[in-house]
Amino acid sequence: MKHLLVVLALVIMVLPLSAQSLEKVIDKPLFVIKENNKYGYIDSTGQVVINPRFDMAYDFSENMAVVRFGEDLGYIDKSGKLVIDAVFDEAKNFSEGLAAVTKDSKTGFINKKGEWVIEKYFYMSLRSTEFKQGLCALKIGSNYGFIDQTGKTVIETKYEYAGDFSDGLALVKLNEKYGFINKNGKGVIPFLYEDASEFSEGLAPVKIDGKWGYIDKSSKIVIEPKFDYAYEFHNGLAAVRIKDQYGYIDKKGALVIEPKFDYAGRFSQGLARVGFEITDDWFDWEAYYGFIDLTGKLVIDADFEFAGDFRNGLAKVEIDNKMAYIDQKGEFVWLPNY
Repeated sequence: MKHLLVVLALVIMVLPLSAQSLEKVIDKPLFVIKENNKYGYIDSTGQVVINPRFDMAYDFSENMAVVRFGEDLGYIDKSGKLVIDAVFDEAKNFSEGLAAVTKDSKTGFINKKGEWVIEKYFYMSLRSTEFKQGLCALKIGSNYGFIDQTGKTVIETKYEYAGDFSDGLALVKLNEKYGFINKNGKGVIPFLYEDASEFSEGLAPVKIDGKWGYIDKSSKIVIEPKFDYAYEFHNGLAAVRIKDQYGYIDKKGALVIEPKFDYAGRFSQGLARVGFEITDDWFDWEAYYGFIDLTGKLVIDADFEFAGDFRNGLAKVEIDNKMAYIDQKGEFVWLPNY
Protein backbone atom coordinates (compact mmCIF):
# COMPACT_ATOMS: atom_id res chain seq x y z
CA MET A 1 0.00 0.00 0.00
CA LYS A 2 2.81 2.37 0.93
CA HIS A 3 4.57 1.59 -2.36
CA LEU A 4 1.36 2.34 -4.31
CA LEU A 5 0.95 5.72 -2.61
CA VAL A 6 4.54 6.67 -3.48
CA VAL A 7 3.93 5.75 -7.15
CA LEU A 8 0.70 7.77 -7.24
CA ALA A 9 2.44 10.77 -5.69
CA LEU A 10 5.18 10.59 -8.33
CA VAL A 11 2.59 10.40 -11.13
CA ILE A 12 0.77 13.45 -9.76
CA MET A 13 4.08 15.36 -9.58
CA VAL A 14 5.06 14.42 -13.15
CA LEU A 15 1.71 15.19 -14.84
CA PRO A 16 1.83 18.99 -14.42
CA LEU A 17 5.44 19.02 -15.60
CA SER A 18 4.50 17.05 -18.71
CA ALA A 19 1.65 19.42 -19.46
CA GLN A 20 3.97 22.38 -18.92
CA SER A 21 6.59 20.87 -21.26
CA LEU A 22 3.92 20.31 -23.91
CA GLU A 23 2.83 23.93 -23.60
CA LYS A 24 6.42 25.07 -24.13
CA VAL A 25 6.71 22.95 -27.27
CA ILE A 26 3.43 24.31 -28.65
CA ASP A 27 4.35 27.95 -27.95
CA LYS A 28 7.86 27.63 -29.39
CA PRO A 29 8.37 28.72 -33.03
CA LEU A 30 10.12 26.07 -35.12
CA PHE A 31 12.09 26.45 -38.34
CA VAL A 32 12.69 23.99 -41.18
CA ILE A 33 16.28 22.80 -41.72
CA LYS A 34 17.93 20.59 -44.31
CA GLU A 35 20.86 18.33 -43.52
CA ASN A 36 22.19 15.42 -45.59
CA ASN A 37 19.16 15.67 -47.90
CA LYS A 38 16.73 15.22 -45.02
CA TYR A 39 14.53 17.83 -43.35
CA GLY A 40 13.88 18.55 -39.69
CA TYR A 41 13.31 21.52 -37.36
CA ILE A 42 15.23 23.81 -35.02
CA ASP A 43 14.02 26.27 -32.39
CA SER A 44 14.94 29.97 -32.33
CA THR A 45 18.22 29.23 -30.49
CA GLY A 46 19.38 26.91 -33.28
CA GLN A 47 18.86 23.74 -31.26
CA VAL A 48 17.62 20.78 -33.30
CA VAL A 49 14.28 19.73 -31.79
CA ILE A 50 13.02 17.42 -34.56
CA ASN A 51 15.82 15.44 -36.16
CA PRO A 52 16.10 15.59 -39.96
CA ARG A 53 14.31 12.48 -41.21
CA PHE A 54 11.73 13.74 -43.70
CA ASP A 55 12.11 13.87 -47.48
CA MET A 56 10.52 17.34 -47.35
CA ALA A 57 9.13 19.51 -44.58
CA TYR A 58 7.17 22.74 -44.49
CA ASP A 59 6.57 25.53 -41.98
CA PHE A 60 4.26 24.97 -39.04
CA SER A 61 0.79 26.46 -39.13
CA GLU A 62 -1.61 26.10 -36.20
CA ASN A 63 0.96 23.81 -34.53
CA MET A 64 0.96 21.29 -37.38
CA ALA A 65 3.28 20.92 -40.37
CA VAL A 66 3.15 19.06 -43.67
CA VAL A 67 5.97 16.52 -44.14
CA ARG A 68 6.76 14.12 -46.96
CA PHE A 69 7.87 10.50 -46.90
CA GLY A 70 8.73 9.44 -50.44
CA GLU A 71 5.79 10.67 -52.51
CA ASP A 72 3.27 10.73 -49.65
CA LEU A 73 2.36 13.70 -47.45
CA GLY A 74 1.10 13.78 -43.87
CA TYR A 75 1.14 16.03 -40.79
CA ILE A 76 3.28 16.16 -37.66
CA ASP A 77 2.88 18.06 -34.40
CA LYS A 78 5.64 20.06 -32.71
CA SER A 79 6.99 17.00 -30.94
CA GLY A 80 7.69 15.47 -34.36
CA LYS A 81 4.95 12.87 -33.95
CA LEU A 82 3.06 11.91 -37.12
CA VAL A 83 -0.51 12.81 -36.14
CA ILE A 84 -2.14 12.47 -39.56
CA ASP A 85 -0.86 9.58 -41.66
CA ALA A 86 1.16 10.27 -44.80
CA VAL A 87 -1.45 9.17 -47.34
CA PHE A 88 -1.99 12.32 -49.41
CA ASP A 89 -0.77 13.27 -52.89
CA GLU A 90 -0.99 16.98 -52.06
CA ALA A 91 -1.41 18.71 -48.72
CA LYS A 92 -1.59 22.35 -47.63
CA ASN A 93 -1.19 24.15 -44.31
CA PHE A 94 -3.95 24.22 -41.72
CA SER A 95 -5.86 27.48 -41.59
CA GLU A 96 -8.77 28.12 -39.26
CA GLY A 97 -8.79 24.43 -38.35
CA LEU A 98 -8.97 22.97 -41.87
CA ALA A 99 -6.41 21.89 -44.48
CA ALA A 100 -6.82 21.21 -48.20
CA VAL A 101 -5.60 17.80 -49.37
CA THR A 102 -5.71 15.60 -52.46
CA LYS A 103 -5.88 11.83 -52.41
CA ASP A 104 -6.55 9.58 -55.41
CA SER A 105 -7.69 12.57 -57.51
CA LYS A 106 -10.17 13.66 -54.83
CA THR A 107 -9.59 17.07 -53.32
CA GLY A 108 -11.23 18.49 -50.22
CA PHE A 109 -10.57 19.55 -46.63
CA ILE A 110 -9.68 17.62 -43.50
CA ASN A 111 -9.79 18.59 -39.84
CA LYS A 112 -6.97 18.12 -37.34
CA LYS A 113 -8.04 14.54 -36.70
CA GLY A 114 -7.47 13.75 -40.37
CA GLU A 115 -11.20 13.39 -41.01
CA TRP A 116 -12.69 14.59 -44.30
CA VAL A 117 -15.11 17.43 -43.60
CA ILE A 118 -15.46 18.81 -47.14
CA GLU A 119 -15.06 16.24 -49.90
CA LYS A 120 -17.38 17.14 -52.71
CA TYR A 121 -14.81 18.92 -54.86
CA PHE A 122 -13.11 16.89 -57.58
CA TYR A 123 -10.28 18.05 -59.84
CA MET A 124 -10.14 21.28 -57.89
CA SER A 125 -7.05 23.46 -58.21
CA LEU A 126 -5.01 23.78 -55.00
CA ARG A 127 -4.13 27.44 -55.52
CA SER A 128 -4.62 29.18 -52.22
CA THR A 129 -6.95 26.83 -50.35
CA GLU A 130 -6.59 28.56 -46.99
CA PHE A 131 -9.55 29.76 -44.99
CA LYS A 132 -9.33 33.45 -44.12
CA GLN A 133 -12.03 35.12 -42.08
CA GLY A 134 -14.23 32.04 -42.50
CA LEU A 135 -14.08 31.83 -46.29
CA CYS A 136 -11.79 30.12 -48.79
CA ALA A 137 -11.13 31.08 -52.42
CA LEU A 138 -11.30 28.06 -54.71
CA LYS A 139 -10.75 27.53 -58.40
CA ILE A 140 -13.16 25.03 -59.89
CA GLY A 141 -12.68 24.58 -63.60
CA SER A 142 -11.49 27.94 -64.91
CA ASN A 143 -13.25 30.20 -62.41
CA TYR A 144 -12.93 31.19 -58.76
CA GLY A 145 -15.49 31.50 -56.01
CA PHE A 146 -15.67 31.18 -52.22
CA ILE A 147 -16.88 28.45 -49.86
CA ASP A 148 -17.56 28.49 -46.14
CA GLN A 149 -16.30 25.91 -43.64
CA THR A 150 -19.19 23.56 -44.39
CA GLY A 151 -18.24 23.45 -48.06
CA LYS A 152 -21.20 25.55 -49.15
CA THR A 153 -20.54 27.93 -52.05
CA VAL A 154 -21.36 31.34 -50.60
CA ILE A 155 -19.91 33.55 -53.34
CA GLU A 156 -20.57 32.46 -56.90
CA THR A 157 -17.80 30.79 -58.89
CA LYS A 158 -17.50 33.40 -61.63
CA TYR A 159 -14.21 35.22 -61.16
CA GLU A 160 -11.04 34.92 -63.23
CA TYR A 161 -9.00 35.36 -60.04
CA ALA A 162 -9.78 35.55 -56.33
CA GLY A 163 -7.48 36.35 -53.42
CA ASP A 164 -7.88 35.80 -49.69
CA PHE A 165 -10.12 37.93 -47.52
CA SER A 166 -8.28 40.53 -45.46
CA ASP A 167 -9.98 43.19 -43.35
CA GLY A 168 -13.32 42.05 -44.80
CA LEU A 169 -12.33 42.52 -48.46
CA ALA A 170 -11.02 40.19 -51.17
CA LEU A 171 -9.31 41.06 -54.45
CA VAL A 172 -11.09 39.54 -57.47
CA LYS A 173 -10.85 39.78 -61.24
CA LEU A 174 -13.85 39.97 -63.57
CA ASN A 175 -13.87 40.74 -67.29
CA GLU A 176 -10.11 41.39 -67.24
CA LYS A 177 -10.37 44.07 -64.53
CA TYR A 178 -9.62 43.92 -60.79
CA GLY A 179 -11.82 45.11 -57.94
CA PHE A 180 -12.74 44.17 -54.36
CA ILE A 181 -15.76 42.39 -52.89
CA ASN A 182 -17.03 41.99 -49.34
CA LYS A 183 -17.96 38.71 -47.63
CA ASN A 184 -21.47 38.90 -49.08
CA GLY A 185 -20.01 38.91 -52.59
CA LYS A 186 -20.97 42.53 -53.15
CA GLY A 187 -18.57 44.67 -55.17
CA VAL A 188 -17.42 47.49 -52.91
CA ILE A 189 -14.49 48.77 -54.97
CA PRO A 190 -15.29 48.91 -58.72
CA PHE A 191 -13.62 46.71 -61.33
CA LEU A 192 -11.43 49.46 -62.74
CA TYR A 193 -7.86 48.28 -62.38
CA GLU A 194 -5.45 46.61 -64.80
CA ASP A 195 -3.81 44.86 -61.85
CA ALA A 196 -3.91 45.10 -58.06
CA SER A 197 -2.72 43.53 -54.81
CA GLU A 198 -4.38 42.89 -51.44
CA PHE A 199 -4.96 45.56 -48.81
CA SER A 200 -2.27 45.90 -46.18
CA GLU A 201 -2.20 48.56 -43.47
CA GLY A 202 -5.29 50.16 -45.02
CA LEU A 203 -3.93 50.64 -48.55
CA ALA A 204 -3.82 48.52 -51.71
CA PRO A 205 -1.51 48.86 -54.73
CA VAL A 206 -3.42 49.28 -58.03
CA LYS A 207 -2.35 49.66 -61.65
CA ILE A 208 -3.96 52.39 -63.76
CA ASP A 209 -2.84 53.25 -67.31
CA GLY A 210 0.36 51.27 -66.91
CA LYS A 211 1.46 52.84 -63.61
CA TRP A 212 1.04 51.78 -59.98
CA GLY A 213 -0.37 53.81 -57.11
CA TYR A 214 -2.44 53.17 -53.97
CA ILE A 215 -6.11 53.35 -52.98
CA ASP A 216 -7.83 53.29 -49.60
CA LYS A 217 -10.91 51.21 -48.75
CA SER A 218 -13.24 53.87 -50.12
CA SER A 219 -11.47 53.43 -53.50
CA LYS A 220 -9.99 56.92 -53.20
CA ILE A 221 -6.55 57.27 -54.81
CA VAL A 222 -4.26 58.33 -51.96
CA ILE A 223 -0.92 57.90 -53.75
CA GLU A 224 -0.96 58.81 -57.43
CA PRO A 225 -0.10 56.07 -59.97
CA LYS A 226 3.48 56.91 -60.95
CA PHE A 227 5.52 53.81 -60.16
CA ASP A 228 6.58 51.03 -62.51
CA TYR A 229 5.65 48.51 -59.81
CA ALA A 230 4.43 48.71 -56.23
CA TYR A 231 4.20 46.28 -53.31
CA GLU A 232 2.01 46.21 -50.19
CA PHE A 233 2.80 48.29 -47.10
CA HIS A 234 4.53 46.62 -44.16
CA ASN A 235 5.96 48.38 -41.11
CA GLY A 236 4.69 51.64 -42.64
CA LEU A 237 6.79 51.38 -45.81
CA ALA A 238 6.26 49.87 -49.27
CA ALA A 239 8.78 48.86 -51.91
CA VAL A 240 8.31 50.51 -55.30
CA ARG A 241 10.14 50.22 -58.61
CA ILE A 242 11.23 53.29 -60.55
CA LYS A 243 12.68 52.23 -63.90
CA ASP A 244 15.00 49.35 -62.98
CA GLN A 245 15.65 50.16 -59.32
CA TYR A 246 13.68 49.65 -56.11
CA GLY A 247 13.25 52.02 -53.19
CA TYR A 248 10.66 52.59 -50.45
CA ILE A 249 7.85 55.08 -49.90
CA ASP A 250 5.83 56.04 -46.83
CA LYS A 251 2.03 56.26 -46.70
CA LYS A 252 2.08 59.81 -48.03
CA GLY A 253 3.87 58.60 -51.14
CA ALA A 254 7.15 60.26 -50.19
CA LEU A 255 10.30 58.42 -51.25
CA VAL A 256 12.07 57.75 -47.94
CA ILE A 257 14.64 55.20 -49.16
CA GLU A 258 16.16 56.03 -52.53
CA PRO A 259 15.77 53.52 -55.39
CA LYS A 260 19.16 51.81 -55.45
CA PHE A 261 18.35 48.11 -55.17
CA ASP A 262 17.90 45.49 -57.87
CA TYR A 263 15.41 43.70 -55.64
CA ALA A 264 13.48 44.87 -52.59
CA GLY A 265 11.29 42.81 -50.27
CA ARG A 266 8.79 43.79 -47.63
CA PHE A 267 9.75 44.92 -44.14
CA SER A 268 9.31 42.32 -41.43
CA GLN A 269 10.34 42.88 -37.82
CA GLY A 270 11.97 46.15 -38.88
CA LEU A 271 14.22 44.65 -41.58
CA ALA A 272 13.79 44.12 -45.32
CA ARG A 273 15.80 41.92 -47.67
CA VAL A 274 17.33 43.65 -50.65
CA GLY A 275 19.22 42.26 -53.62
CA PHE A 276 22.14 43.38 -55.76
CA GLU A 277 22.40 41.64 -59.11
CA ILE A 278 25.65 40.00 -60.19
CA THR A 279 24.46 39.04 -63.69
CA ASP A 280 22.16 40.84 -66.09
CA ASP A 281 21.15 37.70 -67.96
CA TRP A 282 17.34 37.67 -67.87
CA PHE A 283 17.25 33.87 -68.14
CA ASP A 284 19.95 33.29 -65.51
CA TRP A 285 19.45 36.22 -63.13
CA GLU A 286 21.57 36.06 -60.00
CA ALA A 287 21.86 38.36 -57.03
CA TYR A 288 23.28 38.57 -53.55
CA TYR A 289 20.97 39.50 -50.72
CA GLY A 290 21.30 41.40 -47.46
CA PHE A 291 19.03 43.37 -45.12
CA ILE A 292 18.31 47.06 -44.56
CA ASP A 293 16.66 48.78 -41.61
CA LEU A 294 13.81 51.31 -41.79
CA THR A 295 16.25 54.12 -42.60
CA GLY A 296 17.64 52.26 -45.62
CA LYS A 297 20.95 51.43 -43.96
CA LEU A 298 22.44 48.07 -44.96
CA VAL A 299 22.72 46.42 -41.55
CA ILE A 300 23.37 42.84 -42.71
CA ASP A 301 25.79 42.57 -45.61
CA ALA A 302 24.64 41.18 -48.95
CA ASP A 303 26.51 37.89 -48.67
CA PHE A 304 23.67 35.47 -49.35
CA GLU A 305 22.53 33.67 -52.48
CA PHE A 306 19.00 33.63 -51.05
CA ALA A 307 17.29 35.32 -48.12
CA GLY A 308 13.79 35.04 -46.68
CA ASP A 309 11.87 37.44 -44.47
CA PHE A 310 12.56 37.59 -40.74
CA ARG A 311 10.06 35.57 -38.74
CA ASN A 312 10.17 35.14 -34.98
CA GLY A 313 13.66 36.66 -34.92
CA LEU A 314 15.29 34.48 -37.60
CA ALA A 315 15.66 34.59 -41.38
CA LYS A 316 16.40 31.67 -43.67
CA VAL A 317 19.41 32.30 -45.92
CA GLU A 318 21.49 30.36 -48.39
CA ILE A 319 25.27 30.49 -48.53
CA ASP A 320 27.48 28.24 -50.65
CA ASN A 321 24.29 26.46 -51.76
CA LYS A 322 23.48 25.50 -48.14
CA MET A 323 20.45 26.50 -46.09
CA ALA A 324 21.22 28.39 -42.87
CA TYR A 325 19.55 30.75 -40.38
CA ILE A 326 20.70 34.15 -39.11
CA ASP A 327 19.45 36.40 -36.32
CA GLN A 328 18.70 40.12 -36.63
CA LYS A 329 22.34 40.97 -36.04
CA GLY A 330 23.37 38.84 -39.02
CA GLU A 331 24.92 36.16 -36.80
CA PHE A 332 24.53 32.54 -37.79
CA VAL A 333 22.17 30.67 -35.47
CA TRP A 334 22.26 27.40 -37.41
CA LEU A 335 24.52 25.97 -40.12
CA PRO A 336 24.38 22.43 -41.55
CA ASN A 337 27.16 20.00 -40.64
CA TYR A 338 28.26 19.30 -44.19
